[in-house]
Amino acid sequence: VALAPDGVFVSSSFPCNVPTGLATIHLQAPVAPATKTFADATVSWEILGPDGKPVATAEKKTQVNGLGRADVEQTAQVAAPELWSPETPRLYKLVTTVTSGGRTVDRKETEFGIRTFAFDADKGFLLNGHPYELKGTCNHQDHAGVGSALPDGVQYFRIAKLKEMGANAYRTAHNPPTPELLDACDHLGMLVMDENRLVGSDALHLQWLKDLVLRDRNHASVAIWSLGNEEFSVEHTAAGGRALGKMQDLVHQLDPTRPVTVNADMGNDYEGFNPVIEVRGWSYHIGKDNMDAYHAAHPQQPNVGSEQGSTVTTRGIYADDPVRGYVKAYDDTAQSWSNTAEQWWSFFA
Repeated sequence: VALAPDGVFVSSSFPCNVPTGLATIHLQAPVAPATKTFADATVSWEILGPDGKPVATAEKKTQVNGLGRADVEQTAQVAAPELWSPETPRLYKLVTTVTSGGRTVDRKETEFGIRTFAFDADKGFLLNGHPYELKGTCNHQDHAGVGSALPDGVQYFRIAKLKEMGANAYRTAHNPPTPELLDACDHLGMLVMDENRLVGSDALHLQWLKDLVLRDRNHASVAIWSLGNEEFSVEHTAAGGRALGKMQDLVHQLDPTRPVTVNADMGNDYEGFNPVIEVRGWSYHIGKDNMDAYHAAHPQQPNVGSEQGSTVTTRGIYADDPVRGYVKAYDDTAQSWSNTAEQWWSFFA
């Protein structure tokens, strides 16, 4: 008997949107048989607080069928929980132990945070029940000097520098992140828009999405799932909306604790993706078809600016040099299809 590969799931809930009083911790552990015979097993959970001291325990007995696994579920309660946020990234640890035949056969440690995420159509993003301004950046996985194979220390360096700059949110543009990045965001305090690579409702695309959610859903920092990025060929179509709806249903099934968005390069358009998605995601459109116009037309749907300013600069260069291909780092050289960060800061302010 052992824990199945997709591992433990732990989530917290509260009786109201603002977390007060006891936190109910929902525990789930898939247990798989080692042989084709039946086996008795006991799953035990111990929750350690941010100070490393035990704060709750739970246990459940099960019988594992030799032909399949058993999904063992239980709840525990944490009194006066210490809430996770970018300002106070307090982490709990769940220790899951499986015993069978009088001996321990598997053990797994899982870090998690106790907090709530939501979007309100009028108040915007809510962290632990309170309005919270997202000040984020879209980030590709590569880093100057090392490419895509980043040492873990560089992940922490990057998040620390972004926080020093004033950021509190990080979008994994345009693909799932490495788990080590999420570890850094959990520990240092950075909200994450965790992004799926491609929109598609066939078995393969849904499996990729499922793998992403199962892998990342215990991370305290993951605040919202993004189903994809700028799918120009389908984002305006009814077929695209149906595919996106199927993906969104899968995410809600696997993780009912977080909102879902998709980054779409659309203006004040209510077709394709937009009538389906829980939180409307935006790329650009600072003109008359902007977020204000869309919100006025569709006041019940929350919005998030997921990719706004886009400028071309060369770090440390303060004069254009067309021969060398340098562009001055003053945030004033936008793409033909984008605007500067300063323009968008003014819009959101």
